[in-house]
Amino acid sequence: HKISRWIVKLARDKNVGRIVVGNMFEVVDEVYTSQTCFVCDTKDKSNRKHRGLYVCKHCGVVLNADVNGARNILFRVVPSVSEEDRDSGLGHPR
Repeated sequence: HKISRWIVKLARDKNVGRIVVGNMFEVVDEVYTSQTCFVCDTKDKSNRKHRGLYVCKHCGVVLNADVNGARNILFRVVPSVSEEDRDSGLGHPR
């Protein structure tokens, strides 16, 4: 979100009250994306340990909480992503 924060700050600094964007993005409901495990699909609020840590009590996956949420958002937009692609290097921090 560095770029989006920069754009909003620039708009505020220039007293711009509205930002208009063309057909460049899709709005996706983010509800429960940071509480749901992208691996086993278990939803548990307590899996989000703190700002940056996600630990699934069910399957044991441990990763950055924002990465987990972002992957869940991606899979809502592209539900046809195969299990093989889900388990590829797509998002497991190294």
